[in-house]
Amino acid sequence: MFRLMLAGRVVMEHRRPKRIKLSCSTPAHGLCPAVLCRREAIGFRHDVAVSAIAPLSTQLSNPQGGGGFRRRGLKILGMNIVLIVNPTSGPDNNAQLLPRLTTALKKQDIDAEVCITNPEEDGQGLAAAAAKAGADLVIAAGGDGTIEAVARGLVHTQTVLGIIPQGTRNNIAASLNIPIDLDQAVQVLKAGDRRFFDMGKANHHYFMEVVGIGLEATLFPHGDSVKEGMKSNLWTALKSFFLAIKTFFQFKHHRLRLRFDGRKVYLRTLQVNVCNSSRYGVEFSLAPHAQMDDGKLDLIYIDKPSKWDHLRQFFAAMRGKHLPHARLKMYQTTAVEVSSYRPLDVHADGECIGITPVMVEIVPRAIAICVPPPVLPAALAPETPSKSADMA
Repeated sequence: MFRLMLAGRVVMEHRRPKRIKLSCSTPAHGLCPAVLCRREAIGFRHDVAVSAIAPLSTQLSNPQGGGGFRRRGLKILGMNIVLIVNPTSGPDNNAQLLPRLTTALKKQDIDAEVCITNPEEDGQGLAAAAAKAGADLVIAAGGDGTIEAVARGLVHTQTVLGIIPQGTRNNIAASLNIPIDLDQAVQVLKAGDRRFFDMGKANHHYFMEVVGIGLEATLFPHGDSVKEGMKSNLWTALKSFFLAIKTFFQFKHHRLRLRFDGRKVYLRTLQVNVCNSSRYGVEFSLAPHAQMDDGKLDLIYIDKPSKWDHLRQFFAAMRGKHLPHARLKMYQTTAVEVSSYRPLDVHADGECIGITPVMVEIVPRAIAICVPPPVLPAALAPETPSKSADMA
């Protein structure tokens, strides 16, 4: 059972039946956050021993298939489950998010330890501590940033990531076909498949969606300022918007060198993108066919683009399309090294992680995620015996 400590530490006592022992004082990424974490009664099964149901780690020990695996019908009862919630996710601060979550989970008899993120702890440390303590399932409830932070804490662990999308864009949920509706997303946690998915790594930073080098990375801080300003200060949002426009028109071509698959490419461009998923940002779709379980990254750039070329591709990406362009290049690769004559900003999933040079590589089967089962075409769906056949 969790206890709320004034010093910002969360500990777990040993009791029978066994419970998770979770310490958030020294998370994997080195932060020492003042974490608000508390117990929520989301079910009535507190007295069920964990040993009564085989833990999910046992189910994961024998994966099937190539790029991923499927395990259906997870038995939630008796599992060690942690729910990590960002109550500020979405267009506006949602004071009713936690009550809505607890109600939806209670309907499915899901009992979880509830942890609340704050500015000092984005969820990565909580997730890493939960996995280390033996959690079978960690549920991230929030926007893409919260989901990505929790995922980073679960890389190469036996703990499955569950997703309840509550953000503005919900790109990761869209890429994984996870429903936005709260009750449907919770249903996926109980009845969905558990599959392994890839993550990318830029230098030492894990990401789920995209790495951007150049103009896009330079503009991202302005975009964040516009987003925050829309919530609290319209003048700040307008100021950031016009500053972003000024930055766009002042940004010059840069000389870059790309090394991937045994080749070297020299180019002059505004930006280079390396995608792991099909959507990111404000629903951009630079690589609409990108898959998060194919063991590949999608490399995209335009050599010597004009600002008009870039704007056209920008608006096309917002519609999930690509405009024909002789110098638009797209490759699939497992790793690419990007260097530039002058340092360029680099972002991973919207977070500035430094400057060039940067090595971007795929990390196959890095994390297990709970996703909806695939929908079979009618021709492949199992036949339902007819009534007459049953009578015979």
